Amino acid sequence: MFLREARRKFETEGMFFDVALSLLEEAALLLDETRTSEVKRLSEELAKVFSSKGVHREALAALRLFKEAAEREVATAEMARRVLRYLYRARYDQGLQFSDS
Repeated sequence: MFLREARRKFETEGMFFDVALSLLEEAALLLDETRTSEVKRLSEELAKVFSSKGVHREALAALRLFKEAAEREVATAEMARRVLRYLYRARYDQGLQFSDS
């Protein structure tokens, strides 16, 4: 899948914000197909993002929320897209708060 290839390249380049974006893009697609167990495995890759220095605190909080939901297999495609929209906006506005509503 193209997203996986892109994610590997982003990771190699240390572009962890882009790794997170590609993970959420893929997660949303998988959740559209109710493939929750695959999303659960995919969410484990978010640990690399959590340990990176390129992702600010609010963005990490949003990613953790999604990761926890994926681990419990209650994440939805809408949730993934909500976090994804937030990350696109927050990438250059580190003070932007995430709201899960």
